[in-house]
Amino acid sequence: MSVTLGEVKAMVLSLFDEYSVDGQLIGSSDNADYLNRIPMFINMLQMEWCKIIKIPKMYVINQSNVETLYTMPTDFMEIDIIVREDFNNMSYEGIYKKYYWKDRKTLKLRATDEGIYDINYFKYPIKFDNTTLDTTTLDICDEA
Repeated sequence: MSVTLGEVKAMVLSLFDEYSVDGQLIGSSDNADYLNRIPMFINMLQMEWCKIIKIPKMYVINQSNVETLYTMPTDFMEIDIIVREDFNNMSYEGIYKKYYWKDRKTLKLRATDEGIYDINYFKYPIKFDNTTLDTTTLDICDEA
């Protein structure tokens, strides 16, 4: 079940008894203070959730026979596994462990290890602010 920012705003306002009066919906301008604070609280919640229930993501790199540094995506939180696509399944032999970190976000593979690699990592959730559309889905999984 995915949840949008707009749905969370409606839930929060109803919990605060600011959603309606005598069955009539309260306008968003009357709730502007609440609505402007909700994205900040969602960011805090998502950051806590992603520490417990991690958000997986993957990208592919093509390693040539030249020593190359790969800057991880901006949403990178921590590495999961690196798998060579040359292997037909995710057996232990397919998991690549001969990499090292130049710094927290810069990955280095050995020059002798040519091939295509799936970099599986856990990402930070997207950040919300007052300009985020209400139709934007929260970046959490159903277990959260």
